[in-house]
Formats: sequence, C-alpha cells, structure tokens
Amino acid sequence: MTVYVLGGSSTAMTGGWTDSFATQIMRRHAVRNLAIGAGNTLMALVRLAREVDLKPGDTVICASATRDAMCLTLGHFQDGALLRYTEEVIRRCADAEARFIPLF
Repeated sequence: MTVYVLGGSSTAMTGGWTDSFATQIMRRHAVRNLAIGAGNTLMALVRLAREVDLKPGDTVICASATRDAMCLTLGHFQDGALLRYTEEVIRRCADAEARFIPLF
C-alpha cells in the first residue's frame, strides 16, 4: 500500500506535518508526497491523473482546503468546478478501490 499526499505549500514544506506523518506511517507503508506550493484540488487531480497508478488499498490524502477557499474567494473556481474536481478525485479513488481522506 502507498499513501499519496496531495495539497499546497503547508503540505509540501520540508519539516512540515507530512514529514512527521511519513516518519510514523512509513514503518508500514510507503508515503509519496505530491504536494506543491499553492496547490489546489484541480492541481491535485492533475497530479493524481498523471503521476499515480492507484492500486487497491492505496490511500489518497487531499489537504487543499486552504488554497481551495482562497480560489473560491478570488473567483478562480466557477460554476461548481471545485465540486466537480473533488468528485473526480473521489471517483478515481473508488474506481481503483483506494481510500480517500480529505483534510480540512
């Protein structure tokens, strides 16, 4: 099983929460941090689609809520786009029989 972590700068930063999380969980599972600075759910979806071959039992942790809220406030997501992107991440996980964990 692999744990994929997607999110923005606080998730990507060295010495951040993902480092301590990975140290604890890596005893049993591989952890791959795919977060990038200023990352939102759309960027997470693109990285998931292009860089990850999800397998049954894998886990996707999505920690993009802060950047998503900023994008919504600035009008970068329109006409329900954020909902569609989030649903597609969840659908990809379900199709692969992988877990989806949103962090808010």
